[in-house]
This record gives sequence, C-alpha cells and structure tokens, in this order.
Amino acid sequence: MYDDRFLRRRRGGRESWRIVFLVGMIVSAVTLLVICGRNLEEGQDRGIQVRSERAAKKSKPKDESLLLGLEDMPLLSRSGAISRVRRRESRFSRPIWGRVQAMEADLQILRRKLHKLPELANREVRTAAMIRSALKELGLESKGLAGTGVVALIKGGRPGPVVALRAAMDGVAVEEKSGLEYASTEKARFMRRMVPVSHAAGNEFEVAMLLGVAEIVSDLRSKLPGTVKLIFQPASEGPPPGERGGARAMIADGVLAAPSVNALFAVQLQPQLRVTEIAIDTSTGGGGVARFEIVLTSPSRGACRRPGPRCPDLIAAAAQLVLNLRNIPHSRMNAAGRLLITVGAIHGGRSGDMLPTKLAIKGTIRWRRILDRNIAMHLVRRAAAAAAALSGGRARATFKHGGILIGNNPRLAQWTLGTAVRVLRRRGIRISAVPPVTDSGFDQFRRRVPSVLIQLGSSTRGQKPSRIRTPGFVADEGCLAVGVNLLSNLVVDYLLAASGDLRSVKQRPHQTRRTRRTPRRAMTPAVSPPPR
Repeated sequence: MYDDRFLRRRRGGRESWRIVFLVGMIVSAVTLLVICGRNLEEGQDRGIQVRSERAAKKSKPKDESLLLGLEDMPLLSRSGAISRVRRRESRFSRPIWGRVQAMEADLQILRRKLHKLPELANREVRTAAMIRSALKELGLESKGLAGTGVVALIKGGRPGPVVALRAAMDGVAVEEKSGLEYASTEKARFMRRMVPVSHAAGNEFEVAMLLGVAEIVSDLRSKLPGTVKLIFQPASEGPPPGERGGARAMIADGVLAAPSVNALFAVQLQPQLRVTEIAIDTSTGGGGVARFEIVLTSPSRGACRRPGPRCPDLIAAAAQLVLNLRNIPHSRMNAAGRLLITVGAIHGGRSGDMLPTKLAIKGTIRWRRILDRNIAMHLVRRAAAAAAALSGGRARATFKHGGILIGNNPRLAQWTLGTAVRVLRRRGIRISAVPPVTDSGFDQFRRRVPSVLIQLGSSTRGQKPSRIRTPGFVADEGCLAVGVNLLSNLVVDYLLAASGDLRSVKQRPHQTRRTRRTPRRAMTPAVSPPPR
C-alpha cells in the first residue's frame, strides 16, 4: 500500500509547475502584444524600411548605375552585348537613306504643323484629317477606327508577312513654354474646364515618322513581299473618363486582323539619349503602374473663411501630403531606383477666400517589384491618414492597378539589333534589361502581337536634356531622319527575311555568286501565328 500523503504531495507539485508555466506564457504574450502595439503606433514605417533595406541588400546590384532615376532605367546597357550582334546586310540601305535626306525638310515642316495644332485624347479630328490627306497624296487608302484613329495598308508586289507600325496622335494637357515660333497656344475642354494642350510627349514626331516611312515603302512596294500596316492610334495617354478609345478600342475594332499582323514596331522619344542613339529592351518585362486617388474631406458642412477645429485647412494639408508622398521612395523605403511616386492633379476649392470642404489628389506609383508596390501603397495610406489627422479632416485612399508592363518580344528584339547596327553603328545602341514605362495602350498591342518599342534619342548634343511631359520640353528635329531611316530599314528587312527572300542581301566584292553564303537561319524573324 502506498502512502496517500505522498501521492497528494506529488500531484500538488505537478499542478504548481503547470500554473507557473501558464502564468509565464500569459506574461510573455502580453509583453509581445505591448511591443507590437508600440511598433504599429510609433515605428511601423521604420520596421518596413528595415525590411525593405534588407531585401535591397540581398538583391543589390553590382552596377552602381542602377541607382539612377526611373526615367533612366530603360537606358542601362549590358557591356559587351552589342559587340556580339551580327550586322545585317541589305542593298536597300543606301537608297533608303538617300530618300530620307531628300525629304528631311518636308518632315520638319509637317512636324511643326502638327506641333502647332495638338488635340486631346479622342479629339484628334484635325490631326486625323491631316494624316488621311497625306496618305491620299501617296495614293494610299485609309479608314477610320476607334473614333479618330486611322489605319492604312501598303501592299507589296507579292504575298508575304504583315508588319505593322504604330504612332500615337494625341497631345497632353500641359501648357507649352518652349519659346519656339510654332509653339502651341491651343486650349481644350477637359473635365468641365478649359486646359492648355501641347505635344509635350512628342507624339507629333511619331506621326511624321510614319508618314515618311509610308512614302519610302510605297515607292518600294513593287519589290517587296507582304503588307505594311500603318496604325495611327488616338488616346495613347488614356481616353477621358467614361469614354471608349485608345488601343483597346482599336483592337476591338479589328486593327490587328484582316490581314493579321505578324510583327509590330514603334518608336518613342527618349530625351535622356542624344540624337542618333537608341535603346532597345531585350527583357521579358516587369514593373508596372498603379494609380491612386486621395480624397480629403472636412467635417464642416459648408465652406468657411478661417481654419479651425470645425473647418480644417485642406489646402495646407494637401501641400504637406504631396511633399511626403514624393519623399516616400527616398526616405522611407530606400527604393529611389525602383519606385517613383508622382502627383499629377489636385482638385478642390472654387474661391480664393474660402476653404474647401473636399479636395482630391491623383497620382501614380511606378514600380518594378510587387513588394515595393505593396509597401508604397501602405505608406501612401498612412501618409494620407496622418495629413487628415493633423488637419482635423478625414482621408480616403483608393488604388487602381494599371497592369504589369510587358517588355519587347525577346527574339524579335534581338533580330532588330542586326538592322540597327547597320543603320546607326554600334556606339549609338544601348541594350536594356528593363522595359520602358510607356502608355498602357501600347502594352495591349504587345500582349497580342510580337512587338518592339524603340526608344529614340531626341536631345541635342552638348545641351541639357529636357524632361518629357513638361512645359519646357523641346526635342531635336534631327531625330526625324533617324527614326524614318531605322523604321524603313526594319520594315524592308523584316518583309524580305520573314518571307525567305534573299535578294536583299548585299553581295560582298570578294564573293562570287557561287561562293556567296546565305544568312544564318537564327537571324531571320519567325512569322508568328495570327492572334486569336
């Protein structure tokens, strides 16, 4: 028989240890909750910054040039990559350059005429009329799509592939202060108010280039197989709210069908490059744009003259908020080379002596990594809430994702380099590993057809480059001849190479007809199947 007192003593000791263990667990949990609460209330941004810095250190590139601004990222080159590109020969190269030199003065006149009369998205009536008139003089038929869009076909002498060229038509709501004789003084109604309009995005250059290519290719069409499709797209900056337009509308109306497009090329002005320089992205894509809107509201039912507890100053709060938003990538995330926050519009108030009760701030978050985008969205919400708390109002932040940017078709981009080396030499070409941040409309084409977007240098040598979409934006007209020459050679080379026609290959003097070698098969672009 066991002693009952001994059993009770052992059971009591076990229960006491259990109680001590439970009390310790409870105390530890409460301590952790207190610490986490303080971190969320006082230093959560600091914790996010630490995590982002650790992630940046793990993926920190060896090249210090990756710390440049977002507008410079598409220009980063991989050393030695262009030296391995094989130059593509063609007997059409010299005749094309001769035609470009002969028409350069006419291209400048046409570009200045377009520059003086810019129009906003879905309002490009005069621009479309000028385009159709120029195409008619060349003997080309055109038709309208997606409202003010224009499409024309140049049919070759025999069947073959279909290659398309795309140009944007619309201007932007930016007042021009370039000081040029042909500067824009146009104004248009946008969102119930009159705004200045200019070609600060350089879209008139694209239109003039495509018309120049149309003149050159139309003279050579009897010697070329296949078809060239010219696409003049409206609303590249995005259609107005509630309206249909842009690339989506053109694709829905069948711009890529009848006949089906096999490849598409386009150019975009890049002021960070000099004239005769280009940048081509050879990656598969990455990054994107997220749009946000912050609405600050006042507890007051009506506008008042003096700020107070019941009537906060939303204008002052918005000014401080804009500064905080711009500093988020630099001071809060250490992501200056991967993230850019831009505030493009502030709407609020009707009178200069009354404080508004509602104010809206609109902007964009341009990102390269999804983690940076999510952290930036969280910090934007916190900055808006902090501005509202300090002013005594309320804040509501909403986000709209613009999708992930799609890069150029890698195989077609590599093929493009062969023609670019012949036209521009190797020193003027930069191979990028980052897709350029373009309008979301062109990404719709790249999702459906193998496409290549070429960034064309537009800055004068020896002068400081001007930023695009700014009042003082000025581009060197010398890029017109460079763009027309490059696009014309690309069209001719693609039609002949994709159709298997080798008559464009330039015969070297030391080779005879028997010993002439044919180009490698890998250098010819593959004709993609028609889009579904």
